[in-house]
Amino acid sequence: MTRKEQRYISSEKQREGFRLACQTKIHADMTVEVQNTDSGGVIMESGRSSPVSCRPNVRQYEVELAPPTLEDFRDDCQRLFDGLRERDAALKELEIDHAVLKKLPGTLRKGKWHVSVAVLGGKTVVDVRAEPLEGVYGVSIDLGTTTLAASLSDLQNGRLLGRTSRMNTQIRYGDDVLSRVSYTMTQEDGLSVLSDAIRKDIQEMMKELAQDAGISLQDIFEVVIVGNTVMEHIFLGLDPQYIGKAPFISVLRKAVDIRADLAGLSIAPSGNVHFLPIEAGFVGADNVAVILAVRPHVQDKNVLVIDIGTNGEIVLGNRNRLLSTSCATGPALEGAQILCGMRAAPGAIEKVKIDPATGMPECRVIGNMKPKGICGSGIIDVIAEMLRAGILRSDGSFDRDVGFSRVRQVGPRSAEYILASSEETGGCGEIVITQKDVRAVQLAKGAIYAGARILMGKLGIEAPERIVLAGAFGSYIDVRNALYIGMFPEVPVHAIESAGNAAGEGARMALLDKECRMEAQEIARHVEFVEVANESSFQRIFFDGMMFHNGKSYKDKRSIS
Repeated sequence: MTRKEQRYISSEKQREGFRLACQTKIHADMTVEVQNTDSGGVIMESGRSSPVSCRPNVRQYEVELAPPTLEDFRDDCQRLFDGLRERDAALKELEIDHAVLKKLPGTLRKGKWHVSVAVLGGKTVVDVRAEPLEGVYGVSIDLGTTTLAASLSDLQNGRLLGRTSRMNTQIRYGDDVLSRVSYTMTQEDGLSVLSDAIRKDIQEMMKELAQDAGISLQDIFEVVIVGNTVMEHIFLGLDPQYIGKAPFISVLRKAVDIRADLAGLSIAPSGNVHFLPIEAGFVGADNVAVILAVRPHVQDKNVLVIDIGTNGEIVLGNRNRLLSTSCATGPALEGAQILCGMRAAPGAIEKVKIDPATGMPECRVIGNMKPKGICGSGIIDVIAEMLRAGILRSDGSFDRDVGFSRVRQVGPRSAEYILASSEETGGCGEIVITQKDVRAVQLAKGAIYAGARILMGKLGIEAPERIVLAGAFGSYIDVRNALYIGMFPEVPVHAIESAGNAAGEGARMALLDKECRMEAQEIARHVEFVEVANESSFQRIFFDGMMFHNGKSYKDKRSIS
């Protein structure tokens, strides 16, 4: 341990094995555990509320049964079924879960033939209790590569009882889906490690929701999960390696129902876990949920829906034809892969203005405190402002002769922009934007632009009539700046809207209304998946999309605001 480490690390932390990475020499393969000192980020939990009927897949019944006699010697199960049909004539072909069947005799007699019953899908008895059910609840989950969001709902009236979110702890095994796939292939128990990690995350979120609402986990009878294809496969313990290489084939595409205890979730043991269907390739159930919530498939106008995340999904079309694709945007737009990047948490720079005459920045920081780094919305702002001020050229390179004190030469061919000095961060070091940071944004925006352009070409249109941005990123960015740097096709600013966490909203719709699940099946069946990377024009369009002019001269772009 060096003197600097002894100075900065307390004796207690030293005994626990803490070290300073900058002082550590690596001589062999090693595992590094990073302490989470983050004070909580901004994760988009809610979406644009869509009208939805409350027709849940689980219903609760209070049943009064006639006790058996020597003249009425029906078996316990048949007696229960008959009592349920008296309450609801639609319950025709009933069956009972084996775990419930085993406890049925004692429960009926304990309740003196008055019991509470939960029925799944109008067919399967999944719980019988001698005491009244306090309620029937469900949880909808947006299973993202980087972030997770969950909602608790009352299945009897559709009322939202709570929301929560957190980072996906699988991040420690890889930033994106391909690195997760690689982990399952290179580590002997890689798949089970990743599967256990996400189940633990989801279980902890459900426990938090239940405690906050004052209900029992045993009263949660259904969970609806949406995620991209790889995330769904990992949760289910299905080998994802063949999704990661051409022709990108999944184990299955249709909707999946699995008993809660078999899925490794501690709720009502015979409860149900439902996954919406997968479209194709990396475009999974989360994109189906986005379509379900935004509803481009029932509109006359051509709508471009962009769900920006670590693995971005794009949908384009209307009621006549709907196309979809995925684009590897990477985590740069979420603050990762950026030298001073961070997620949208207190201390993150979220808005930036640069004086075009002096090059001096003006920053807005989450939490109104000294800046620690920059998040996705701030990254888009600073790139746009650097372009306006002439700090960046249209190819993304620095103009080192711009004459601003905040532009510093780094080596013979590169430069960087000082967004916040050490004094401005309170002595925590500079926050800078490097050439590598700019390139990471160019790669992300190039992928989005290329995906949208190729879908537009397939549909034979020059521009969509509306653009809908889904996810947290689309809710917080300045759309004018996103348009300025060419992230989206050129449309009027008023034609761009945010849908919030549309995937989470679609999952909740499917939880509350079983008819939405049938609609999801139709969506997955009819949407046309396009593998844009296989298109002959992809490389050219992708390269064009990386530039900051999008077919216009740099001089023309500087006049846009």
